[in-house]
Amino acid sequence: EKVQANYYFKTKEEQENFKKKVNLGETLKLTGVLTKPNNARIENGFSYSSYLKTQKIYYLMQVDKIEIKSSRKSIYYTIKNKIEKRMLKSTRSIAYLQTFLLGEDDNMKEEVKESFRVNGISHLFAISGMHVSLLSSVILYLLNKIKVKEKKRYFIVILLLISYLFYTFSPSVLRATLFFLFFSLNKIYYFHIKPFHLFLLTFSICILINPYFIKMIGFQYSFLISASLILGKDYINKGKNYFEKLWKTSEISFFASLLVSLPKFYEINMLSILYNLFFVPFISYLVFPLSLLCFICPIIDFILWPFLQLLEKISLFLGQISYLKITLGKPSLFVFFLYIIIFFIYILQIQ
Repeated sequence: EKVQANYYFKTKEEQENFKKKVNLGETLKLTGVLTKPNNARIENGFSYSSYLKTQKIYYLMQVDKIEIKSSRKSIYYTIKNKIEKRMLKSTRSIAYLQTFLLGEDDNMKEEVKESFRVNGISHLFAISGMHVSLLSSVILYLLNKIKVKEKKRYFIVILLLISYLFYTFSPSVLRATLFFLFFSLNKIYYFHIKPFHLFLLTFSICILINPYFIKMIGFQYSFLISASLILGKDYINKGKNYFEKLWKTSEISFFASLLVSLPKFYEINMLSILYNLFFVPFISYLVFPLSLLCFICPIIDFILWPFLQLLEKISLFLGQISYLKITLGKPSLFVFFLYIIIFFIYILQIQ
């Protein structure tokens, strides 16, 4: 059973020595007190216990003493330690490397994360089908150039994604990997299964693995927006050029995101449709690829960093604009279900 343990270092020197001595994969003996996490103290407030349950954690531990018992020198942990240390070389951009490659945003500034949420672009920082598709397309293209047969190309990419999934088992990576796996098998063996049915299969497996995923806001955003984009694929493809298609994608994403935003945050930012026209290509085709290159070659950090600074400054600035940012308060069940009905009619109309 997983337990979240907290330990407070007494001095900076003790903290630095711990970092040098302890690596991933080592077995530690922890002495301390177990407690149960608190539920939400106010109605509709953040529930730490519910958040921990999404990761199958049911107890907290306040640690008093740490002892190193043994070290596991498996290939898995050796590779994982090397990846962690490699990321540390990109000191300034490490928060975004961890976000794009590991699905972890703990080191990102809170005010920046909040601005991403307010501007309606948080979904661009989760490891999504878009990121996996972009990365897979590059690998498939390179394998095709060296004359690797189609089946072998897809199986190589699938193996790489599964290996990546074992490295960082996050809901977004799990979803993206499973969908690409089913999509590839569907294409290779000509099963002719509709993409939306593959999507439903992916969703079902994710919920079977961990039912608490359904309570994660990121998971809700990811699946609702992805499902809506799949259903609206024909509508998007009717766009005459890239920007018209991007507008239609942003439009669908906005209306789908309200299914989460309205009951959770009680506000609508009408400008987020326009913001996505800039942020989607900027992050997808510039920041994300540069982050991958920065991981491979840390020296590129000096190129990536100015773009990250620009991204943060623009997002913080736009997040302060209150024009067309509407705070509604918590909608009643009747209003929320009415919006669900309107949204489904909208999806059916654009199919």
